[in-house]
Amino acid sequence: MSQCFLRPVRQNDTRRRLLSMKGEQVLCMIEEHFDNLTNYMGGLHPDLASWFDLLLALAKKGLLDDKILYKTEMENDSVHPAVREWLKDNLETLRSSSQTEWTSAEDETLEKLHDVFNKAFFRGALSPARNPLEFIRKNNPDGTPNKKWTSSKAGLSQPDGALPGSRRSVIRIYETSLDSGDRLKYYMNVLLHEMIHSFEINYCCRCHSCNSSLQDFWGQTGHGVGFIKLLKKAQAFAKRTMNIDLHVGLREGLATEIYALQEKQLEIEWPWEELGLSESEMMEAAEWCRKRKASEQIQDSAPGDETLGQ
Repeated sequence: MSQCFLRPVRQNDTRRRLLSMKGEQVLCMIEEHFDNLTNYMGGLHPDLASWFDLLLALAKKGLLDDKILYKTEMENDSVHPAVREWLKDNLETLRSSSQTEWTSAEDETLEKLHDVFNKAFFRGALSPARNPLEFIRKNNPDGTPNKKWTSSKAGLSQPDGALPGSRRSVIRIYETSLDSGDRLKYYMNVLLHEMIHSFEINYCCRCHSCNSSLQDFWGQTGHGVGFIKLLKKAQAFAKRTMNIDLHVGLREGLATEIYALQEKQLEIEWPWEELGLSESEMMEAAEWCRKRKASEQIQDSAPGDETLGQ
């Protein structure tokens, strides 16, 4: 175990004491948390029950489409027994609600999703105080284009410089033009992806002895082997205990990492079999990423373009 694990930044520092972990320790801690929630003996763990409470609340407001569910068969063994019991009692309620437009509901719904995901995936470590969430709409309230919005990003997580010296990150989710019925699952995928980045920003040690292993784990772009392993564990946990099938931007993130390595003429041995991914498919995805980056650079340099990439 690293000497940095659970070590305060400084004993005499007035800042809050922080977890300070290596990447592998993050992976172990999250896996242990998933096991605790999955093996809870009293039915649905309260931190998972809040997810299903949110589903019912969204359904009553007409903001839910049951196609976000992974499995609806009551006897499917791939879904947690407590979840199957919940489906027996509530599936018809979810299906009977009609989907309405999200326009005025996205900010509030994203905040609720953040709260639920924080409990279910991150042990409550990404509170709004440590990880504020911003929803960036395409247009301002007066209808003018929002200069903060960009079509080149789905989401962004970065250190928050508002409090110098603090370990705090901010997430920005950019409004999508997808049809209303597809938006919830889209935002769920983007939000969880960015929350994993935020957890790394907030809680991974950056001391001199840990810094080199940090990049080995998280990669050049934050989408290294460790990040992909964490995504895969989160995917499996979500299927089993929340009955949702999330792609979480896995292939896109990995393609970005491979592209960055190629640009720097670096090579690593990817554990493709362990990751459950095809090397040939991911190399094709990296080529797609290269073409997309080239296209974005052309658009960024085009005269009169006032919004892309800002």
